[in-house]
Formats: sequence, C-alpha cells, structure tokens
Amino acid sequence: MDAENTISKKMPNKAKPMNRMVVFKMSIFRKITSKYSSPFLFGKKNFLFLLSSMKINLFRRATIIDLPQILELRDQAREIMRSYGNINQWPEGYPLQEKFENDIEQGHSYVMMDETGAIVGTFAFIPGPDVTYKVIYDGQWLNDEPYHVIHRIASTPDSHGILDALLDFCEAQSPNIRIDTHKDNIIMRKGLEKHGYQYCGIIHLLNGDERLAFQKSRSRNDFRFPTDL
Repeated sequence: MDAENTISKKMPNKAKPMNRMVVFKMSIFRKITSKYSSPFLFGKKNFLFLLSSMKINLFRRATIIDLPQILELRDQAREIMRSYGNINQWPEGYPLQEKFENDIEQGHSYVMMDETGAIVGTFAFIPGPDVTYKVIYDGQWLNDEPYHVIHRIASTPDSHGILDALLDFCEAQSPNIRIDTHKDNIIMRKGLEKHGYQYCGIIHLLNGDERLAFQKSRSRNDFRFPTDL
C-alpha cells in the first residue's frame, strides 16, 4: 500500500496518436493555462485536464483494459528503483495484481498520458481513512481532518515530471493529502519535500514493513474544485 515514484529524463519518442477531439480540447486549454497561477482542473467526459505552471497533462480513470499496461508500469518502476540502489522496495509481483484491480473497480486508479495519448504513468488516489495510517510512530500527522491518500505510483523509464504532475492533480482535488514511501526511495522523498510535503513519522504496512509518512495540508480556500468531472 506504499506509494512509489520513478522519475526519468524525457517523454517517449514513439507513441500511439490520441483521439483528435482530445487533441483539439487540449489545444484550447493550453491557450488559457497562463491565466491560472495554481493547479486547476477541467473535466470533459472521462478526461481530466490539469493546468499547472504553463504545462498541461491528461489524466483519466483507469479501466480494466488498462491493467496489462499498469502491471508493466509496475515492473518498470521496480527496475528503476533497483538502478538507484533501492533494492528492497516492491519485490517481484508486488504490488499484487489484485490491488490494482481493486483500485480500478473502486474508481481510484488513474493513468497519465502525454500529448500523443501514450500512457506514461499510473497511481491510486483514495479517500481516507487508511487503516495503515491509524497509528504513527516517532511523530504525528499534521491534523486529523479528512484526507486523501496517494498509493502505487509508477511511470515509464523515459517519462519526465510524473511526480510533480500527479501531485498537482491530486492537490487540485483535496486540501489534505497523506502519502508514504520506503526509506531507500530517495527520489520519492526528495520529490515530496520539494513539493511541500512534511515528514510526519513512521507507519507500518499490513505486513509489518516500515514506511516513512508524509502529509501536505492547506486551507480549503487555496484551491478550486473541478465542477464538471
């Protein structure tokens, strides 16, 4: 149930073209991106467009058809972790396929696409409470207000800015977010701290493994909720 991220250097050169209508809508949204200084979401059918820092990213809820690609992203994320010396997180076959299936069934699984329509990342965005966050050691949560949790982050080896984009996306929907990661996932830890997440303490997964817990909490007046999702 821990959240992980892998960040690399550039977007894929080859990818499947997007639906033309989606490309058209994205071109419209790009023209007005500069009007917003904070993350803002627009909804169009099953697609969510994130406007943030003069960039645009396309998100949608995952379907069961996406499962093989999500599992491939999981395996790619594991290899990237190993290449950075993180050898203990996400052993072979973990997270279990059943976890991803449940995320999809509950409507909590998302895929991220580049401007060509290629899936380059995935994550779960889940309303709390999370049972593994009930007890925290060597610290405390920032507050006891309702929160969302980010889990199971993965991306392709050649994608760039995945963590920043998905954090912007989630923060545009919830003012209070909790997330955890392995102590050896230095890339994830630095990315969270850069994005304003505060270290809160240690939590334990259901299997007893330790994870470092982080939280970011803001006033509900600091962002706008999407209205047409």
